[in-house]
Amino acid sequence: MYILPASVEVRVDEEDLKSPPRIVCDVLISDTEFKVLISSYLAGELSIIAEDFKQGLWRLRNDPREKLRQSYPPQR
Repeated sequence: MYILPASVEVRVDEEDLKSPPRIVCDVLISDTEFKVLISSYLAGELSIIAEDFKQGLWRLRNDPREKLRQSYPPQR
């Protein structure tokens, strides 16, 4: 595996967000995993709350409870 410390800036890219927070984070590159994955720590920093893992439903901490967002297909 390769570790690239503080090498990317990550943000939630949704049309309805005016200025989402940008988080600088490390990248870990695996020779066995091909999907882009984020850690629970990064999800927390981005204010992501998982509502239903099977259906891929989530929301942001500041979203109303009834607003559910749909996960995107895997990115490689």
